[in-house]
Amino acid sequence: MPATASLRLEITVPIRVPEVKIYAVDVSFAALNDTAELDLLNRQPTSFLLPAEAVDLLRAAAGTIIASRPTSSGC
Repeated sequence: MPATASLRLEITVPIRVPEVKIYAVDVSFAALNDTAELDLLNRQPTSFLLPAEAVDLLRAAAGTIIASRPTSSGC
């Protein structure tokens, strides 16, 4: 397909889609208060294959960051 071509798909069968609300959340390491943890996280390689310990560390940090964020009204 040429670079300028576009693809259009039509759905001819009705589908049921649940109503959802989407919220953008900034989960950046800079929000962490622990500088040692921040330094350790920033030293993690950019990879699709991380050791289990690194995955656990990243998940825990994301949870800490999200939990520390104030919620907006209506969320």
